[in-house]
Amino acid sequence: MRTGVFISILLLSLSLHVHAQKFITFQTWDTDSLLSVLPGQKAEERVMTLNRLTASLFFRDCPLGLKYADSAMTIAKQLNYEEGVAGAFRNYGQIYQYLGNYPASLKNYIEALAV
Repeated sequence: MRTGVFISILLLSLSLHVHAQKFITFQTWDTDSLLSVLPGQKAEERVMTLNRLTASLFFRDCPLGLKYADSAMTIAKQLNYEEGVAGAFRNYGQIYQYLGNYPASLKNYIEALAV
């Protein structure tokens, strides 16, 4: 009986671990490559690269991720580039979610969807 309970608990804990891992996947890019192409880019291409940098950095360096998100947002708004604005809002949402600021995260996710 004790062996059965132990096996059940072991299987339950393994299934919970696997289930939790599937929510951690998100697309990232090689930051060195993005940084190397950034200086020569203009307009929408630059906004997309800044958004990709933010998405690749936010879990390692939140202040730097916020800096790139701010740059992407500024340029995207100047260009009236809606996809870039939505991407920057999404990145803000990811950063604030990672930092545990869920109200700010939700606000930015909603803004991204509204664009």
